[in-house]
Amino acid sequence: MENCSFCKVISGKYRASFSYRDDTLAAFLDIHPVNEGHMLIVPVKHVERISQLDQETARLMFGLAARIAGAVYRSGLPCEGINLMLSDGEVAGQEVPHCHLHVVPRLRGDSMVIKHNCSEWSEDHRARFDEVAALISKRL
Repeated sequence: MENCSFCKVISGKYRASFSYRDDTLAAFLDIHPVNEGHMLIVPVKHVERISQLDQETARLMFGLAARIAGAVYRSGLPCEGINLMLSDGEVAGQEVPHCHLHVVPRLRGDSMVIKHNCSEWSEDHRARFDEVAALISKRL
């Protein structure tokens, strides 16, 4: 895609600091990191949504994320935990329309906040949960 910034990174039109690259995936540092070592894993082939990824590429993305997480812990960079985050679609916070997985090293008190209001759970919700699970199951 000619206007995709991640495609431009992959093609070399934009500079990036890569830690991994093969014919399927690339991993490079986020230019707006939460903390040092914040990586992005992107498929080399332009795909906007995770649902458009073939299963092998999705499997490889999350496998690479696990490897990168381990490398971050072993690197000596400050890191007390790691978040894996994939925002799918603009309403979910996806800013670049190219599927990408964040590997975010976390430190107690850093700037990243993950917060949402959950509804109260009761077993009265079970029937609706079962309906929703069945709707999704039928389309797998």
